[in-house]
Amino acid sequence: MEDKKIYRYGNFSSSNIYKLASKGRGSASIENVGASFHTYIKEKKREAKLKRGINSKAFTRPIIWGIVCELYVFKYKLDTSFSNMNNVGRLSHTEIENWNGVPDTFRKKDLVVGDIKCQSSLIKFCDLIESKEEGLQSFKNNHSDYYYQLVSNAILTGVDKAELLFYVPYLNELEKIKNFVELEINEDDLPIDLQYSQVKWIVDEVTTFLEIGKKPISIPYLPNDCEYKDFNTFTFDVPKEDIDFLTERVKMAVKLLNN
Repeated sequence: MEDKKIYRYGNFSSSNIYKLASKGRGSASIENVGASFHTYIKEKKREAKLKRGINSKAFTRPIIWGIVCELYVFKYKLDTSFSNMNNVGRLSHTEIENWNGVPDTFRKKDLVVGDIKCQSSLIKFCDLIESKEEGLQSFKNNHSDYYYQLVSNAILTGVDKAELLFYVPYLNELEKIKNFVELEINEDDLPIDLQYSQVKWIVDEVTTFLEIGKKPISIPYLPNDCEYKDFNTFTFDVPKEDIDFLTERVKMAVKLLNN
C-alpha cells in the first residue's frame, strides 16, 4: 500500500476529497460537479509544478489545540484496539494514481478506519452530536468534509466501516491536559514545523484558570454538569454507492489533472 515516498502536494488527499464530491445545480450525478471540483484540480496542478503545497499552514491556536488534543485522545481516551495510523505514513490507492491520505485510527479486529476531530467550536461539536443522533444521512448532508474523508480513508484501507471520534474536554479535565502538555509531550511528538514553544499557551491558560479562576477563552471546554458527553464516536457502514461515486469522481479528477 505504501512502498515509496508519497507526497500530499500535487495529489488528492482524503482530508480535502470532499471538494471532488461537490454537486452542481440540478440533480445529483457523477458528471454534475460543483465549482470546488475544478478549483481543487487547479490547485493540485499548480502544486505539481511548484513541487510544494500551495497554501502555507498557519499554526493558529485552534489548529494547535486540535493537534495536542488528538495526542491526548490517543493516550487517554482510546484502548489498545486502536492503531495510530499517523505512524504508518501516507497511504495511496492501489490502482488510482494521485489519491492518498492518512487515517488517524484503525481497529484491525473489527476492520474499522477512523478519524479524530477535536473541535475548537462548540457549535460544530453540538452539530456533530445532533447529526449522529439523526443518522448517517444527516451526517453526510451536514458534514460532507468529514464524511468523504472517512469514505476516502475506507477506500484506501480496503474496509467498508468507518468511524468519527470527536472530543471536547470537561472543565475538570483541563488540569490533566495541562500536565500532559507540560510533562508528556516532546518536540518529536509534534509536526516537524511546530515548535513546543508554540504549544505552551495551553499550559499558561489552564494555569491562570486554576490559580485565579479566569476561564480559558482559547480552549473549548464543557461545563462538568452539561448534558453532552465529552468523547463521542459515530461508527457506520460506508454505503457501496458512495464508495463507487467517490471512486468515479477521483478518476475523473485524475484524468483532468494529468491532461
